[in-house]
Amino acid sequence: MTTIFFTGHRANKLCGWDGSKYEELAGQLVNLVEDLYSKGYDTFITGGAQGIDQLVFWAVNTFKRRNPDKDVRNMVYSPFPGHESMWPKYGTFGQAEYREMLAAADKVKYTLDRKPVTKQKISQALYQRNVGMMHDSDALCAFINDSELSDPNSHSGTKSAVNVAKRFNRKVTYVNYVIDDDGMRITDVK
Repeated sequence: MTTIFFTGHRANKLCGWDGSKYEELAGQLVNLVEDLYSKGYDTFITGGAQGIDQLVFWAVNTFKRRNPDKDVRNMVYSPFPGHESMWPKYGTFGQAEYREMLAAADKVKYTLDRKPVTKQKISQALYQRNVGMMHDSDALCAFINDSELSDPNSHSGTKSAVNVAKRFNRKVTYVNYVIDDDGMRITDVK
């Protein structure tokens, strides 16, 4: 089993919560999953967050459905039960969609067994979830543009995940993308 985990921005840094803005990207993500599978990756881990995590989860789910003969695992690492409690109940990246994702996952792994009570503990749980995904993976697929990678003032969670993966000698696949009035799409994978 060869495992890859994904990191990328949340919906507020992408196209927001309008699902139609991700339609082209959704097809591209299924193609990306197929390409990663052809390179030997058969286990895919996402963190369940609104944005890239959920979009990739559903792309893996689509790939599995289209290829029932292939042994593919689609896993979600969540920081704690109830992670979605502050999100809208319905709609793109809402609570209902999140719960559907957890039900469809081959495995759900929680960092903590219950929701922390302070913001600091929530932040720690999110960080520990990322570390857990990295420890259980052979590689990282990061949705991050070159400009963010080279910006010394950028302190995003996505960039942090890239840096941690490099420190642990994980192979990193970089996915560049563009966001415009039509939505979001991949421009380059390296």
